[in-house]
Amino acid sequence: MNRDFLNVIYTRRSIRKFTGEKVKKEDLEAILMAGMSAPSAVNVQPWAFVVVG
Repeated sequence: MNRDFLNVIYTRRSIRKFTGEKVKKEDLEAILMAGMSAPSAVNVQPWAFVVVG
């Protein structure tokens, strides 16, 4: 397994303080594309995303 991937998994943390800085459109699109690329059972793709600005 890719060590970079494992490092992300092992060093994950929860953030409870936010800066209020807006998320860049490019970053938001990348996050949504990653979510849509995630595998699903029988390729049903049952995902739905709600983006609130």
